[in-house]
Amino acid sequence: AGSGRFQGMRNGIVTQQTFVSPSLGIFSFLYENEQDFLDLELESSVPALDMSEAAYIERSKEFLDIQRNMTDYTKAVAELSNNKISASVFLIKSYVPLLKNLASEEEFPSMYDEFSMVTSGCAEYAAVHAAWRHKRTYLAGRPQTIIPYLAKPNATFSAEYPEAKNFMPLIPAGDHPEYPSGSSTIYTAFAQAADDWFSYTLGVANASSLTGPLSFTIPAGKFYWSDGPTNSVTLEYENLKEWIEELPKSRVYGGVHFMEAGNAGLALGKKVGHACSRLLNRLNKGDMNATYTNPDREEINPFNLNNE
Repeated sequence: AGSGRFQGMRNGIVTQQTFVSPSLGIFSFLYENEQDFLDLELESSVPALDMSEAAYIERSKEFLDIQRNMTDYTKAVAELSNNKISASVFLIKSYVPLLKNLASEEEFPSMYDEFSMVTSGCAEYAAVHAAWRHKRTYLAGRPQTIIPYLAKPNATFSAEYPEAKNFMPLIPAGDHPEYPSGSSTIYTAFAQAADDWFSYTLGVANASSLTGPLSFTIPAGKFYWSDGPTNSVTLEYENLKEWIEELPKSRVYGGVHFMEAGNAGLALGKKVGHACSRLLNRLNKGDMNATYTNPDREEINPFNLNNE
């Protein structure tokens, strides 16, 4: 686990970028067997990926059109979503003021513990596990690999996008498959689990839309992946939902994902969040088998059944 390099697609964990990710163990605590995985819509929520050359050319055009308009602000957006620690703290801090306003001083500690369990404790980790299964299914290439490859035999594409031949991302891409975006899945799962929790526990629907204005500042000269910014950059959002919806584009800004991968991550993350809410409800009803290994657990297919 201490290695900074990808160890291959086998059971265990690898470290890459700023988070620890599983290369798909035998089962997740979130689902008990293959049918459970399917019933939770953790497979069907991610659209099948068209891996034809024509599809990748269209993805690359969309990607490069966005890349042509990069600024210090969009670089800051990319930096926040790429740093799993900063982004996770951003998520927590977005919801805590709302919870403090709704819970009494006596209630807050126990409520926050349960909130943390279903979001940080379940959704973020389960999201990586679910995303990894899809990544292993497609083994899709990153823009850094795909775009220069497409530029060589496609004269029209190369002429329209001369930067394609030597494209390099702002942020070094993780050396694991591209589709779907793990970051988009992780953060969306957290937000969905949090929204569900606020709804079930406090009767407040769509809490991510009620967080109030949010901001995140990167001081001058503190970009991690590039020089700059010359001046401090403050990202501002009307609420957390606005930040979540921007995630697919933020991964394009970073140069590490095509837009489709981010959108698929949003869809998968919502299902993971709902699944974690289901798990918490089972625990609250006294079902202690909800998260612990038991004789009913079964091995699951490490790949999507319809895409082997």
